[in-house]
Amino acid sequence: MPLQLGPRWRRALPLDRKWSVVNLAALNPADLRLALAFCERRAGMQCDWAGILGFVLPWGGHDDQDRFCSEAAVEVLHAAPVALRLPQRIGQAVAPLVRWRTKPARLYRAGESAAR
Repeated sequence: MPLQLGPRWRRALPLDRKWSVVNLAALNPADLRLALAFCERRAGMQCDWAGILGFVLPWGGHDDQDRFCSEAAVEVLHAAPVALRLPQRIGQAVAPLVRWRTKPARLYRAGESAAR
């Protein structure tokens, strides 16, 4: 099996304690299928190493053809129909995030603050 070095799209079991889950129950089944299709179309993208290095290097960088984990997550949360159906507190928490400038910890904090 080839090594994949980009974001991976898979369903996580909510009982798996390795994950923090944002409830997207506001999505109806048709919208959820659209959101999953959005993710699946991005399968196979490579890791945005320029974006990751941009967090620690002063000149920054970003490759619009690739994604890192939190960049991919912010992208799907900003995409219709997800963005249109998110509970208001979650939508407000993720709306100001810029996908290629959002570190995983920042996305986690946004989700945690919206869950309260």
